[in-house]
Amino acid sequence: MKNKIRFRLLLYFSGSLLTFSLIIGLIFFILFSRHNMEVHKAELKVRAENIAQALAGFGANGTKGQGHGMMGLGAYLRFLDDIAMADVWIVDRNLGQITRGRGQASLAYAELPEGTEDVIIAAFDGNTTFSENFGKFLGAPSVSVATPIVLSNGQAAGVVLLHEQLKNIEGATESGLILLLLSMGTAIVISFFIAGALAEDFTKPLGRMKTAALKIGGGDYTVKTGIAQNDEIGELAAVLDNMTEKLDIASKENAKLEKLRRDFVANISHELRTPVTVIRGSLEALFDEIALIVNRARNLIEAGEPWKLGALLDRNHELLCKMGVSSPELDRLVAAARGGGALGAKLSGGGRGGNMIALVAPGSEESVRE
Repeated sequence: MKNKIRFRLLLYFSGSLLTFSLIIGLIFFILFSRHNMEVHKAELKVRAENIAQALAGFGANGTKGQGHGMMGLGAYLRFLDDIAMADVWIVDRNLGQITRGRGQASLAYAELPEGTEDVIIAAFDGNTTFSENFGKFLGAPSVSVATPIVLSNGQAAGVVLLHEQLKNIEGATESGLILLLLSMGTAIVISFFIAGALAEDFTKPLGRMKTAALKIGGGDYTVKTGIAQNDEIGELAAVLDNMTEKLDIASKENAKLEKLRRDFVANISHELRTPVTVIRGSLEALFDEIALIVNRARNLIEAGEPWKLGALLDRNHELLCKMGVSSPELDRLVAAARGGGALGAKLSGGGRGGNMIALVAPGSEESVRE
């Protein structure tokens, strides 16, 4: 049970942490991508504005002077490519052409891709704008910023177009995401070990309660869980300890009752055994006397003195009455026979019946019969 609960706790914790990590990772990726794009756009805008300011000063101090366009920028533009770390284009308003850095040939407005002229027009109006429509022309998805080159007289002499490929921006996002995933993976591994230790601490009291329950099942009602926690597990342990105390008290009471029962049975058995012994001894004495009567009766018959049997018959009847084999009807018949002049009388047969025999002297038969 302990390992199963521990495994389930680890599984639940790991599943929850993994789900939480995936949600956080997805939210981070979306927000960080947007933030990274905004940051790069802001940096691109700052670079474009700095380049525009530099070009405005160049145009104001150049040998060609104002009104002759932005000619003579080849070497300067190559220098700007190096420090801008991006593809720099200069749009000349007077000549209607685009000068490109990195040794690329100039372009006419007509060669621009569809949807890009609006960006240049907005820049000539004094606005800094962004566009992603130059990607097809540049051969890779890109973000472009257009900012005006404003001379000292406030006139926009040209526009600076600064291009940066999205893969450079996305590369920074991917690097951040990789760092996040590595950090989350490390945190998950560390958390897994921490969760294992916490699960061990959680299941240990359950194991102690299981051990206590097994001992209680074996009849040991003095066992205690030894758990003191201010939570549900502590409450369960307290209930188990309380139950053990009550079982211990009940067990001791039951032992006392069992001792009393055994003593009672022993006393009753002794009391019952004593009367039975007395009765048995009495019966044996009665049977012994009856045996003597039988022997004496046989001797009298053999000696030809049957009239002496009357007293033996009476005594035999008395002994049979003591044995409980007579009945009131038989006792009345025996007494009537004796009253009629019989020498002696006793019950006959198995007893409890209506038969009796009487010894009569010659001439007294009728009186006894009546």
